[in-house]
Amino acid sequence: MQLVTLPVRYPQLPLFEPTSSFNVSWSGSDTSNGSAISGFTIYVSDNGGPFTPWLENTTLTTAEFQGQVGHSYDFFSIAIDNAGNVQAPPGLAQASTTVGPAAPIITSADHSSFTVGAANSFSLTAIGFPTPTLSETGALPDGLFFDPTTGILNGTPSAGTGGSYSFTFNASNGVSPHATQQFTLVVNQAIAVQNVQINDGSIQRSEITSITVSFSRSVGKVDDGAFQIVAQQGGGNPAVVVSWNASRTSATLTLTGSLIIGGSLQDGNFSLVMDSTKIHDPSGGLLDGDGDGLSGGARPAEAFFPAVRR
Repeated sequence: MQLVTLPVRYPQLPLFEPTSSFNVSWSGSDTSNGSAISGFTIYVSDNGGPFTPWLENTTLTTAEFQGQVGHSYDFFSIAIDNAGNVQAPPGLAQASTTVGPAAPIITSADHSSFTVGAANSFSLTAIGFPTPTLSETGALPDGLFFDPTTGILNGTPSAGTGGSYSFTFNASNGVSPHATQQFTLVVNQAIAVQNVQINDGSIQRSEITSITVSFSRSVGKVDDGAFQIVAQQGGGNPAVVVSWNASRTSATLTLTGSLIIGGSLQDGNFSLVMDSTKIHDPSGGLLDGDGDGLSGGARPAEAFFPAVRR
């Protein structure tokens, strides 16, 4: 006799049930060459206790469960077919719910990071029955606002607001205890270019084989075309290959293709162009291109020229 798989599925139960009596449903099917399901045994756990049979070898696919207010319940099913094959226990609950009312619990993280000059948002979430009312207490950085209706903290931190802030999120629904969460928000200054170095930084040079750009902190996503070497005399531009140090605070640019002789730029005048819209910090903020302390802004080209090679 071949053992067959008998999958059993539950429709999603709500996190909280408003009354102590509620319906639980399940369904299952045998394989195409099986003998068909003959019944289900439904197991339940009360408040994290051991699973025990609620309904045994039933042909029902829905039934009313009688619970108690303030208790949490987990369910799973085991099916059996007409040939006597029994489904293996799933190991985890297949459906869970709590009979309300239930005190609120804040489920979102207790920290986040924003960037000066960039639009940011964070969603405060909480569970409980009835649905909790959300609020915030404490001073927020200039440019940020909390909407208690949606639970969203959003806005654009103003220039000069970089630093760490601590304030409190609250959730209440008339059931004790109320939930409070000490929240930490780090507002990062926009990434800025600190230094541009040709080769090893020596003033005397006869070739340009690399350019190193150092940033004020770690860089996140960098889009294609963020760094360009532009030949002021025309004749095409070389291709730029970017490699990063381990902390992503320094990018080394090497050059290939047009205007490269022996691994070095040919004689002429060149500009390094960095597109601030394509250089992001880890949270999505843009490079401070114009030096005003805010994300974005056009960064002027860095002009340079190689010494005449001998």
